[in-house]
Amino acid sequence: MKRWRALVFVPLVFLGFAGFYTLFIAEDLYTSRATLSLASGQVQAQLEQRIQLQQEGPLPFEAVRAVAFAEEIIRGVWEELRKEGLLPPRWQDAGTLRGFERMASDFGIKEQASRRSNDTVRQALIVEMSVQAPSPKLASRAANAWVERVLVAVNQVPYQKFDSSLAHLQESLDEAEKNYQEAQARWLEVSRRSTLASDRLELDQLIQERVRLDQALSSLRADLAATRARLESYGAALQSQKNRLSANAASIELVLMNRSFEQAQKSLQQETERLRRSYEQVASELEAFRKRERIPELQVELDRLVARLGEIATQQSALATQIAQKRAELREKEALLLREPRLIEVLREVVADPLVATAVGQDAWPSLESLRLKSQELSPVYTSLFSQVAALKAELSGLESAERALREERARTQSRVEVIRTQLAAQMREKERITLEHAARKAAYESVKARFEQLYRLSPQPFSFEVSNPEYLRLRSAITDAEAERAAQESRMQQMESRLTWINERIVALRNRVAQAQIEQDNAEKALGLSKDSYLALLQKKTDLQIQAAASQSTAQVLVRAYPVYQKTSPNRLLILTAALMVGFLVGLIYVFIAEAVQVPGPSGKGVYGA
Repeated sequence: MKRWRALVFVPLVFLGFAGFYTLFIAEDLYTSRATLSLASGQVQAQLEQRIQLQQEGPLPFEAVRAVAFAEEIIRGVWEELRKEGLLPPRWQDAGTLRGFERMASDFGIKEQASRRSNDTVRQALIVEMSVQAPSPKLASRAANAWVERVLVAVNQVPYQKFDSSLAHLQESLDEAEKNYQEAQARWLEVSRRSTLASDRLELDQLIQERVRLDQALSSLRADLAATRARLESYGAALQSQKNRLSANAASIELVLMNRSFEQAQKSLQQETERLRRSYEQVASELEAFRKRERIPELQVELDRLVARLGEIATQQSALATQIAQKRAELREKEALLLREPRLIEVLREVVADPLVATAVGQDAWPSLESLRLKSQELSPVYTSLFSQVAALKAELSGLESAERALREERARTQSRVEVIRTQLAAQMREKERITLEHAARKAAYESVKARFEQLYRLSPQPFSFEVSNPEYLRLRSAITDAEAERAAQESRMQQMESRLTWINERIVALRNRVAQAQIEQDNAEKALGLSKDSYLALLQKKTDLQIQAAASQSTAQVLVRAYPVYQKTSPNRLLILTAALMVGFLVGLIYVFIAEAVQVPGPSGKGVYGA
């Protein structure tokens, strides 16, 4: 029976210890709860150039729990309470255990409910967050601080998935912008030192001149062949006349022959004088043309205008890039502006006014103490975004005006370039005509002059065997004229052939220069176009990502804030005492069974301890 007394004694001992713990050791705790709701959000996605809305479910409960018990969240709540001087002893540092770790043991979170749509996408998640603290106000304060930080962190989750993409895209965008600027600089340098336009103009003019020279040379060769044939026929006829004449001509015939010779000299002298006057006239025309010639000035002006066209093209390209950037930024700001409410409701207590507060303190209007006024004000965020949008529109308008001005200047410069090219081509054709005519008349004059000097040096002795045959004299005069004409034609043909040779060499050189310049310009333009397309594509992709990030709606909100609850939740004294009583009874019962099992029977059949 002594062993069975343990069934009473042991439970009483456990009950005593439990009572002592609940009365003197255990700390009273109060629980405060806040409710957080996470709804499914809509995210804008650009698919095939169309803006579409995609349904995106809320975060799962495990993710919310991981965010809620993250070290930065718990530490932030602990630091906030520490700064306010609200940390109780149970949440302060104790040895190696840090205070926020001890505080986290009093925080709890559980899933209340979730709702799913027909397409198995969860539409809402309701989470209850609880905090145990030694006082109701501290519990509600800690719970509200905790739920606010969790709310901010959860709402930032949709944006965090864009951070890595935006960071990587920004690196690619910086590299693309650098390549674009380098391509612009190379293209500008090529445009500045390129003589492609002037070389093409000169090449076209030389080709046209070569065609004209070929035609003139063909005609001149035909004329020269006809002159040579005429000389041969004259020579044959003259030889025939010589064969008929007698070697002993009469003296009267010699006199007549000498007179004819003098007439031929006089006629050749007149022809020489006529060619000299013609040559001097062309020389005066050439001198007058050189005085009024503007080919160097026009060429300099043309080069300047071509360089200006290159600068205008570079500025237009830079303006197009800036306009694209500003338009992308404007679209982004307008998207943010559409999402931001214009007016916000402001709830103010009437006693916020010092005069009203003084009156209420003097019991003048006691009914105003709990009165609140609701008013609407312009959202400062909306005002700031509106100002930014207006500034961007003004800047974009200025850039577009500058682009229009550049287009107009380019049109004017292009028309001026065409006028100068026309004037330059006309003057070059006139110069070519006068130069060729001057060279031809000079050659004819020098040839006839040489023939006249040769004839003047002759004496009448070679004609002593000749007679004053009219046909013979006509043939001699015709041969003299034909030889002068042949000399002039040969001289002109040599000049034209030398000019044609130089033109062909110049055309080959210009074609090589034009081909190299065209290849260089094409490569520069191709590199510029590729770098520009790559830069604009990356810029558009960045804008789309920013719009998508801005359009990701906040999915979390506080449904119910935590309030002080003045009902103790710990310790549960009745539960502790009942548990202590049951544990004591079980321990006593186990003790009795063990004692009965190990009992050694005595000689009289009783145990060692007796009955």
